[in-house]
Amino acid sequence: DGILVLMQYTQVAEELEKLDLMDNDITPRGCGLLGRMLERAVRPNFAKLVLDHNLFGDEGVLALVEGLKMNGTLKELSLDYCHIGPVGAQALATQILTPQPTNNCKLEALSLKGNIVGPQGALALAEAIRVNGTLRSINLADNCLGDDDVLLRPLAAALMANGSLTSVALDLNVIGRRPPPPAGTELPPHPFTELLATRTQIVEFKVSERLLPADCDAIAAQLKSNQDEFAKASKKKKGGKKKKGKKKKG
Repeated sequence: DGILVLMQYTQVAEELEKLDLMDNDITPRGCGLLGRMLERAVRPNFAKLVLDHNLFGDEGVLALVEGLKMNGTLKELSLDYCHIGPVGAQALATQILTPQPTNNCKLEALSLKGNIVGPQGALALAEAIRVNGTLRSINLADNCLGDDDVLLRPLAAALMANGSLTSVALDLNVIGRRPPPPAGTELPPHPFTELLATRTQIVEFKVSERLLPADCDAIAAQLKSNQDEFAKASKKKKGGKKKKGKKKKG
């Protein structure tokens, strides 16, 4: 009933920009109603939806995306701690993040922190991220992502293929952790270091502190370089905007 009231409200709230329904016991049925609301494209300024801490799981995501994929205004979607698994991640990947004629959604930020998408769900998201051109921020922190190369390298490759991301969060997982090298030898560059060196527009990048110290240092150094370059470019851009002076009369 509460969602039905919200649906009525969104039809008259002309300045609606954000809807925060965190920890509201929203069920899969409620997600379906929200999807219907989003399908109707509520208001042109409506850009952010927060559904954190509602345990609707995969069933809720499947209901939500049916309407969400038809919405062209939403830019930020937060689904933290919603008990979403591989099935829900797959639905988001194929129906929301992957460009296709039936998908009007152009998300710029997606947060899935604290779910259980696991390696299978992360691989599905990685394939979608590879071809997505609008996403600027992805948060997969605390999602049961292990240290297996089966996930690390495909995920790093997908992020490297993407040209729009500027913020990536993979912390509170052990993905990227490598065993120490044999005595007297060095490991090759970490895939995440190579990623940051290639995609210098990434200026926010969070990984587990349980990586090898040398890998942590190398990733941090490359991230700092990206941030410094971004700061220089921003400063140069601002400095290039000269004020137009008044023309002198001849």
